[in-house]
Amino acid sequence: MSKLLIAPALLLIITLGTYMNWAEQRPQRRYLAGRSASFLGQRSGHEARRRNLLAIRPELFPSDYQSPAHLRLKLADLPDKAKAEGLLYRNKMVALPDHIGTWLMLCGERAEVYRARDFREAVRQMALSHPGRLAET
Repeated sequence: MSKLLIAPALLLIITLGTYMNWAEQRPQRRYLAGRSASFLGQRSGHEARRRNLLAIRPELFPSDYQSPAHLRLKLADLPDKAKAEGLLYRNKMVALPDHIGTWLMLCGERAEVYRARDFREAVRQMALSHPGRLAET
């Protein structure tokens, strides 16, 4: 009788070990989605030279928030793009959206979280990949 219980117990231990290993893995991605796709909010011409505010609205995707360094790479070419278009010069103030870094709270999550189609799916993926934190609550 005890030999019959050993096989399912061993299978359960292997399955739980595999799941815990999967949950701890956080592969790093290097993909920059739409790196130069952004809107520089300024009209060109003589009137634009008198203004001292340049509004930049970068096009960001969930995968851009994998890490602070990844987001920094995404935003790094915006000043160069503005300068090339003649919009950035001395005494010019640049404005970015006020919550541009808010979603960095998801940095280091599994790729499945970034590919989620809606909030519920993302929360479900986060719960699956953090069983220890889920058990604490």
